Amino acid sequence: MKYISAILLVLVMSQVQAEGLNSYAGIQYGQADADIVDLDFALIRMGIEVTDQFHIEGRFGTGIDDDHYRGVKIELKTIGGAYAAYHLPVTENISAYAIGGWTRVKLKASNGGNSVIDHDNGASYGAGVEVYGVTVEWMQYLDTDDIDASAVSIGYNYHFK
Repeated sequence: MKYISAILLVLVMSQVQAEGLNSYAGIQYGQADADIVDLDFALIRMGIEVTDQFHIEGRFGTGIDDDHYRGVKIELKTIGGAYAAYHLPVTENISAYAIGGWTRVKLKASNGGNSVIDHDNGASYGAGVEVYGVTVEWMQYLDTDDIDASAVSIGYNYHFK
């Protein structure tokens, strides 16, 4: 079930390319500060450049490292979302951007043979810079009653033209 979102995203991007719209695909590595633990994650991102300034983007990823708190192992199982970004071009290959949207995360906490899986979702916002495809970004992925998670990440986008 968790791969269905990624497959649908690839299918949509294929149709976007067929329609002749500019699009991009990328990878991203980040470190999230989630309340009492720090979690590393990797994700793929695919977007459509509606205009030079306005982009629509989907992201899907998973945790690549876990953390412990008082003997409990905390894992980021999945992270994904849909976002809109406003890019302020500085030059043809450099832009600053603000991004906002909706994120859903799945976390697992385990201690010995017991484990609990929790899902949470909410509004997200952030800012970043893209220089020749390389991105550096800060993102507030979630700020709910259950989870407060922000992340700093670095990645690379390949722009299809």
